[in-house]
Amino acid sequence: MRILALFAFVLVASSLLAEAGNEAPPSPAQLAAFNEKKCTGGDVDACMFLAENYYYGKELGKNPAKARVFYRHACTKGHADACSNLGAMLESGEGGGRDWNGAETHYKKSCDGGSGLGCNNLAVLYHQRSRKEPKFLSKAADAYHSACAMQYEGACAQAEGLQKFIETDPAKKLEGRQIACSGKDDLEACHQAGTMHYLGEGTPRSVAKAAEYFKKACDGGVAAACYNIAIMMEQGELPRDAKQVLATYDKACDKGDARACSNAGFMYINGDGAPLDQEMGRALFEKSCTMKHGEGCYNLGNVHESGAGVEKDTAKALEYYTLACSLDHKKACDAVKAAKNPKKGGKKK
Repeated sequence: MRILALFAFVLVASSLLAEAGNEAPPSPAQLAAFNEKKCTGGDVDACMFLAENYYYGKELGKNPAKARVFYRHACTKGHADACSNLGAMLESGEGGGRDWNGAETHYKKSCDGGSGLGCNNLAVLYHQRSRKEPKFLSKAADAYHSACAMQYEGACAQAEGLQKFIETDPAKKLEGRQIACSGKDDLEACHQAGTMHYLGEGTPRSVAKAAEYFKKACDGGVAAACYNIAIMMEQGELPRDAKQVLATYDKACDKGDARACSNAGFMYINGDGAPLDQEMGRALFEKSCTMKHGEGCYNLGNVHESGAGVEKDTAKALEYYTLACSLDHKKACDAVKAAKNPKKGGKKK
């Protein structure tokens, strides 16, 4: 997995010769002492010189345990490929015990630091792990995509092949999302699993299962999952309790779901699930419209046209209808056309 060539010897060894004023080549002990001092002082090339030499057994003799030490120093100083090499040693157990979590951490650091090698190694690690734990398959695809973006050889083909497999096997996709959801950190996976159960992708359709996964995601703060639960209650797919519906829309709105803000506003305007509160309804429509949701802008136009809690203002209503129309809201576009082409009164001749 690790593919790095020695690169620092000429630079560092010649520096030692110049500093010592010697013509004879430095001894291995001198090279080690000189570079350890430089590495401790912050010279990342010296750290890499030591790590590579100890790993490949060149001038300083093979010593995988020391190679780990100096790859770690270089990684800490920001050398992305050193992080990847350390990850490979932790994964394989060279120079010490095997540490899968440590390998993952250092591959991630390498990848985040811009190393295509690190991203590719992370992808391979996840790909291998996915054979027993399917939740790692999508992570492998993401890491291959990152390596591909950094033009790492072969990564693009791997990314494409893996993505096709994930997309064409919905049962595997669902399995991976459900496993990911079983932990505490991947609540979006819970939302996605709920969506697949609701639509019947990779499994027979189950509203109950969908609600179970949506609830976990909603409780964890995924706005779209809260919206989905509220919609399911509105549509009668789950027991409808107006107060609970409104509370769920409010929760989704607070977390940034523009659709939920608009729907909650409509309930306040009509006194559904709470006492009638036109001011609150209008404020929620405004919030939804600010987030460029066509329905929210259309509802806000209705408020100004009808005078629900505000003075009637057809010009302002038209302004919001026009904005909603630009957001592909059909009824708003019809309202704009009607305003621009009012019907003439009187009998036809």
